[in-house]
Amino acid sequence: MDKRQTYRVPLIPPCKARFEWCGRSYSGITVADVGVNGCCIHAPLRWSDDFIEFPLLERWEFISPSLPKGSTRAQVVWIAPQDGMPGGGMDMGIQFLHPPAGFTNLLFRFVTLRSSPGVRPWH
Repeated sequence: MDKRQTYRVPLIPPCKARFEWCGRSYSGITVADVGVNGCCIHAPLRWSDDFIEFPLLERWEFISPSLPKGSTRAQVVWIAPQDGMPGGGMDMGIQFLHPPAGFTNLLFRFVTLRSSPGVRPWH
């Protein structure tokens, strides 16, 4: 399922994100963890194979003062049903696609400052 090879740090409290998918806008989506190349979101959306068939997310933006401003493209790289979420929902692995250098640099700084020595957040 999740084959990331870079650090991820949990976001406590979680932040939010917004994006467009298949012509529809989604906002207030919970971001559980973040790394330089992607993140994990908890989406209150019904399970859909459409995310695998059409994985491209346009205008991905974090809604957080601590994370990069501006938007980038992203793609869904894995999805899994979220256990115990009322009304359903899913966890989704997101990979950023060719983000601007400033976006990546800010994420690198954010992750580096929150990583603890000896902790391997990609597990």
